[in-house]
Amino acid sequence: MAGCSCWCIPHRYVVVLLCFLGMLITVGFRESFAVLLTHISSNTTSAEESIFKNCTGSNLHVDWSGSTSQLMHTAFFVGQLVTSIPSGALTATFSPKRMMGFSLLITSVLFLLVSESRKAGIWLIFVIRTIQGIVEGMAVPSMNAIISRWARKEERSRLINIAYGGVYLSPAVASFSSAATICYISWDSIMYIT
Repeated sequence: MAGCSCWCIPHRYVVVLLCFLGMLITVGFRESFAVLLTHISSNTTSAEESIFKNCTGSNLHVDWSGSTSQLMHTAFFVGQLVTSIPSGALTATFSPKRMMGFSLLITSVLFLLVSESRKAGIWLIFVIRTIQGIVEGMAVPSMNAIISRWARKEERSRLINIAYGGVYLSPAVASFSSAATICYISWDSIMYIT
């Protein structure tokens, strides 16, 4: 499409929008899992503590200790830490857009598996969270490489900041949508909706 005059918006802005959405989705999975973990491991189901007063969704309660919940979050972030630095180097060898796409695809599939893996045991969820972290560790370096290849030098910092806006907007969007989905539909529906 180089040289095509059919676009009113420059391609680099479309790329930045896609990176913004990619970061929104990536961080959204992390936040949705945190909301789910809080919901299923909390000892209270009091409506007074919720912004959603008339919850109708099916509930699930697991007897996980606070340390188990922390272990789930730690597994993700350790996995992410392991691949963050090597992924920056890999973007010079492999296509960053393919790495970003791979990261989003695998994370999405793994997020769908969390619901069923609960039946197999806590350690399977732990492994899934670790793999999600490893795969999501590729997202930020890939996004930076994509934008650095598409943006003009004088626009790079501004466009990267716009793309990072997805990281900052995602917790607000994912927290609210995940909580509402759990409340009005069911706890496992967030794997398919959010």
